[in-house]
Amino acid sequence: MKNQRNVPERNMPLYINKKLDVPLTIEKVLSFSSLIMLPEYNDTGEKHDFWEMVYVDCGEGTAIADDRPYSISSGDVYFHKPGEVHSFHAKKDKMTHVYFIAFYSSDKFMKNFENLKISLASSQIQMIHKIIEEVKNIYEYIQKNDNFSFSITSFLPTTSPAQQQIFKNHLENLLLSIGVKLEEQNRTDTNTNKNSKAQIAMKITEIISKNIYANMTIEDISDELGYGRTYISNTFKNTYGTSIMYHYNRLKIKEAKRLIRDTNYSLITIAEMLKFNNQYYFSKVFKRYENMTPSEFKHKITTKYIINTK
Repeated sequence: MKNQRNVPERNMPLYINKKLDVPLTIEKVLSFSSLIMLPEYNDTGEKHDFWEMVYVDCGEGTAIADDRPYSISSGDVYFHKPGEVHSFHAKKDKMTHVYFIAFYSSDKFMKNFENLKISLASSQIQMIHKIIEEVKNIYEYIQKNDNFSFSITSFLPTTSPAQQQIFKNHLENLLLSIGVKLEEQNRTDTNTNKNSKAQIAMKITEIISKNIYANMTIEDISDELGYGRTYISNTFKNTYGTSIMYHYNRLKIKEAKRLIRDTNYSLITIAEMLKFNNQYYFSKVFKRYENMTPSEFKHKITTKYIINTK
């Protein structure tokens, strides 16, 4: 009997059965057409329950979506969402070559493409060209007139299911590439926007802190920063939870308390120094923040001083 060799047990790797999260599936491609538009060509409006991607290969024109015009030129795409009344108009002085791809997809991922006009990167334009080549390989085409150069009718007899999936994959890859780029831009824009708004709010605080003895208005701050009144007001409130003028008056009242406590200025003089319209308004604002009038505050600290010095 031959000696049996002891073979050590091999540690098997741990495999995790993780299902892929697939955000996009194109359920059906309805049409693919290539249109060479003469100058001033005006498309008739239409409306349907599926998506339509408009890609300008050369030239430029205007995509109309529910009466909203979007100028698009070579390398641009616009996505018409389901239910949107849309048309395309070519420029009056240029020939324009446009591809239209109509398809069904009910995935939430397609929300990224609503009212979207975007310039494609060179890698995405290459994806478009792959889609065009696949269309020529799997579909029969018809010549409708001098303008329509290509339109889907039916599959070629030699077309296999694998070729159909390759075409579908190319189209999905293009949409996924655009969607991923949009999500990256949104994250960057959100972070940048948050940072820039925080900086603006901080700048507003610096401006009003340096102008406690002035009579700054929202318009003054707006002019100094170069932003609109509504924008700076909303930015400040969203950052600090209070209005600009509320914070400005709070700083003034804080300074008023210091002047009452540390100087011999009269209340009338302090009100004038801090640019309150009159002593009555000064007293009203002071009480809003301190729950007492300037006179009561002065009496309180004076009484406290007398008690402490006895």
